[in-house]
Amino acid sequence: MAKNLKNISVLIPDGETHVLLYVVNCLSLEKGVDIYVISSKKKGYMKYSRFIKKYIYYPETTTEDWIAHINSEVERHQIDIVLPIYYNGIKALLKNRNKLKYPDKLCDLPSLKNFSIAGNKGFLFLHLKKHNILCPDSLIVNQSHLPIVVNLSFPVIIKPVEDYGGGEGIAIVKTHEELINYFKANNFKCDTIIQEYIVGYDLCCNVLCKDGELIAHSIQKATVFRKGHLTPQIGFDFIENQDLIELTRNLMRSLNWSGIANVDLRFDEKNNVFKILEINTRFWLGTDASSIAGVNFPYLYCLSSLGQKPGSQQIIPMSYLSLEGLAKRFKKNPFFIFNLKYIFKYSPISFIIKDPLPIVFKALSVVKLQ
Repeated sequence: MAKNLKNISVLIPDGETHVLLYVVNCLSLEKGVDIYVISSKKKGYMKYSRFIKKYIYYPETTTEDWIAHINSEVERHQIDIVLPIYYNGIKALLKNRNKLKYPDKLCDLPSLKNFSIAGNKGFLFLHLKKHNILCPDSLIVNQSHLPIVVNLSFPVIIKPVEDYGGGEGIAIVKTHEELINYFKANNFKCDTIIQEYIVGYDLCCNVLCKDGELIAHSIQKATVFRKGHLTPQIGFDFIENQDLIELTRNLMRSLNWSGIANVDLRFDEKNNVFKILEINTRFWLGTDASSIAGVNFPYLYCLSSLGQKPGSQQIIPMSYLSLEGLAKRFKKNPFFIFNLKYIFKYSPISFIIKDPLPIVFKALSVVKLQ
């Protein structure tokens, strides 16, 4: 569907997720974007954002009722594009697209089959091997069977294949005994994948695609982690690398991907190649950082889904620190607080100044829980 755009009305139907802040930050940079949010959190901190035109609360309910709420709000507010932003919302709409009253208003999405492959580390590994796309040697283990023989050299990395994030459940083990102890200590509801440990460094490639072709991308090279390199990046450099882009391009073509994704990779220093680790099939921590660096993924996603062809995007090489990253830097070097030019330009501080209430209410809610 092509639309001559001056103003866009966007409905985010899964507004209870933590990435809503980053998506709203990005959309707030563009004039003429009206943001509507459906959320199951009555007092969610994003309710107080000055950039959300209407925050609509519905108690958590059945998928069928949720779809009915989407249909109602699309009609009531003459919504142009429905933009789910996190796993569960995207998956639910893929499964229930036929129940949408206005399915043509749903943003571009991959097939349910390929979405499921991308979101499961075990399925993804099998897909990568089938298509000869570089990835770590791996072994998929059913949780009910302890691995007796592992044909991988130690150390190895173990991860649940799905439904866990933020580094939860990920461990590096150095011996077979540690491996057995890991399985005794953890009882995941899904399979586990054991991967070779790659000596190198971590990167992310953020992408927007349509029918398997890249429309926009940004590459992050990790510089600061929350708690070690198995946890989320809270500081990174934006870089360009053609080899990494070609590898990611081949991956997204193999999945005929439409929409956004956050691809985790690792550079293998021994073999001098990049390898695909996993795909996050939703908006990511630091989505708004890419907009500071020149690529506004949520807005470009809306344009592309509305039949517009976004122009070429040029990333500005820069070093970025999230709020957590800034806090770590201040702790390490208190005098860094005087580096105001960097803080205002290469961190989320400028977003907070323009829209302070969400962060204030988020901080207050954290204090109440302590």
